Order: sequence, then structure tokens, then C-alpha cells
Amino acid sequence: MAQPQRSVPLRTFPPVNAPPQLSTRQMQDLMRGNRNNRVSVSLENVPVCTVLRPVAKHFSRTWRRALANIHCKIVNITLPASAPSRSAPAAPSGNAPTLHSNTPVAIQEHPTPTPAETNAITFIVQWMERGGADPIGKEALLYPSGNVEELTKLRDLAKALEIDPLVVRTNRDLAVIRPKFCTLCHTPGHLRRTCVFCAYCKERTHMIGDCLKLRAKEERERQREERRARRIAERERREEADRAREEERDIREGRVAFNDEKTIRCWS
Repeated sequence: MAQPQRSVPLRTFPPVNAPPQLSTRQMQDLMRGNRNNRVSVSLENVPVCTVLRPVAKHFSRTWRRALANIHCKIVNITLPASAPSRSAPAAPSGNAPTLHSNTPVAIQEHPTPTPAETNAITFIVQWMERGGADPIGKEALLYPSGNVEELTKLRDLAKALEIDPLVVRTNRDLAVIRPKFCTLCHTPGHLRRTCVFCAYCKERTHMIGDCLKLRAKEERERQREERRARRIAERERREEADRAREEERDIREGRVAFNDEKTIRCWS
């Protein structure tokens, strides 16, 4: 009699566009025979680092297509052009960088790579070579948690390289970051400790301690107080002089008599 077939649970696989973190065994299988097979990574034709060809092809669909040519030894990431040259084709729309591989391109006026962009591509390479985990070690770059500028650069490069796990992670982190808000000038984008704002004249060129208008106001108030004190002192001096003249007149007219200590008789 035929044995009844047992139902085998279907094995679920992660989406192709979001490879999970590789285990040690998977990394060993991926790198078997390719431990020294590296390609150079350039940003705006400036060499940044090198990446292992197997992990680059595994995590990045863009690099997978570029490195399909076994003779490709350099991948160059080009940032969007600030002003397209007349002899060069127009830059693609959007803010995402574009990637080229061993292909001569027309010279364009591209912005100079910033440290945030260089750190972003270096982090991506280190993240790949760790099998999709955050890099560790003395030379490792930390994931830019809480830094909006660096997270944005990392997300843009991850989009250009089609690395979906990093795109999802950076988008999630950017969504939960609390926007900066200054409680001094009541505007977003920065914090109070870095704000250059005068709470007196409402200008953003100096702090309240350096405000010339406030100093002029304080000087006017000081002069006003000095004039008031002089008027009070002058009035008291006149009153004292009046009292002294009245006493002298009373003594001269005989309406009051004094001994050595006090008045002994006063009559009108």
C-alpha cells in the first residue's frame, strides 16, 4: 500500500531585493576563491576605497550589472551636476547619484565630494564586507544615527546602488528623528546652543550680550537714574538749607532758646 505523502511546509525566502544579513557560513561560501578579488570604488573620479567583488554583486543590483563584465576593475559614482556643461549631456533628474563602470564620460562641473559623502560610501563598503551588519573595529565607521545630513547622504547612495536594506533602514531612521527646534528664536532647523539670535532686537547677526541697541538703552537708563539721583540729592540739600535758615531766624528772633544739649523752651 502506498505510503501517504507528508505535507512539507513551504520554505519562505526573503525578497530578492532585500538580502538579509549573511551568516559566517554564508560569507565563507560567498568568498570561496574570491578573497583577493577586489574592485576600486571612486567618488567623482576620486578613489575612496576598494570592495570585494562578490559582496558588491550580492548586495547591490547596480554593481551586479556593472561588474557583470569580468574585466571591470573600477566603479565610479558620480554626483548630480550643479551646472551641466554645453558639451555634456544633461544630468538626470532627481538627487540620487549615478554610477558608471569603466566608461569614459564627458567632463561636467560636479560638486566636490564632501566628507559626509565619502563617509557614506565607505560605510556602505564596510557594511557589505561585514555581510550586511554594521562595521566594527578601529577603522570602522559608525552608522550615523540621529544625523540628518549623513543619513540623507547614505540613503541617496544606497538608492543609487539599489541596496534596499539600507534604503529601508535610513528611511525609517529619518522618519523618527525629532526635528531640531530652537527655543530661543522659535524656528526649526537648529538648537538653542548653536543659535545666533538677539532676543532684544530680533536680529540674527549677534547675541544679546553683544547687542549695541541694548547697550544704548542701558546707557540711557543709567543716565536717567543718575539725573534722578542728582535731583533728589539737590532737593534734600535745599530742604536742609531751608531748615538751617529757619532755625537761625528763630534763634535770632528769640522764638527758641537752646542750652548746650537741647531746646529748653520754644514759644511762638
